[in-house]
Amino acid sequence: MSVSVLREGRLWGLIACHGAEPARITPEVRSACEMFGAAFSLQMSAIEERERADALVGSTARAAAVAEVLGGGRLGEDLGAGGSPLTDLLGADGVVLRRAEHTLGAGEPFAPACCGRWRRGRAR
Repeated sequence: MSVSVLREGRLWGLIACHGAEPARITPEVRSACEMFGAAFSLQMSAIEERERADALVGSTARAAAVAEVLGGGRLGEDLGAGGSPLTDLLGADGVVLRRAEHTLGAGEPFAPACCGRWRRGRAR
């Protein structure tokens, strides 16, 4: 016997029930197994929907943080103060901001040679 696990109306998985010997499954047991498969599918869908909702809330919060960091005109100040909002937002260990001839960095130390290569690459 097998029980289908559906996701968005399509087959996602299968629960296979077997043993060493053939067995006759009563209609009640078969019905209970099918009900379990349906309940499992619904629970899986509910979990996925909750994860999507949580991701949406998280992305909304990140978008608000981007707007705050970029819209406040204080990006350089934030970097000078340790850059925490920007490094947190990017999930980065360190960041570098270069405007005209001014370079600011925050977080973990970076290799100046690395930035030099990046600048030369951007000049091409």
